Amino acid sequence: MSAVARWGEKILLVRRVRGPAAGTWAIPGGHVRFGEDLCAAVVREVAEETRLGCVVERFLGWAEQIDAHDHHVILAFLVELLDPSAEPRAGDDAVEVRWWPVEDIRELTLAPGLLTFLDDVGVLRSSSRSPSRQHR
Repeated sequence: MSAVARWGEKILLVRRVRGPAAGTWAIPGGHVRFGEDLCAAVVREVAEETRLGCVVERFLGWAEQIDAHDHHVILAFLVELLDPSAEPRAGDDAVEVRWWPVEDIRELTLAPGLLTFLDDVGVLRSSSRSPSRQHR
């Protein structure tokens, strides 16, 4: 599962340090631990990867990814940060984490299928939220 955090016209992304997606940009996420529900796993993963607290707003949708070596399903949740003015810092599975302008993410090397998924669920469309301050 994974978390989509958007504030104004920026989206929170992490650059992966491990695994098949190493070096690519993605939304924070990972796996569900034994005994966790999906929302608890989302909150934990965001904290581990970005050092930011969040709450889950709603389920956004799912995307299936299949290639020659892997097959998995990503469940994505929209999250609201507890303190959107806090600066994200790279955690356990991220070499870098930052707010990216939505208009610029098409230029990044994203995890496979992420751009299509974010477009399909409407994340890349204009936001009605106004940032309390500009993120870097």
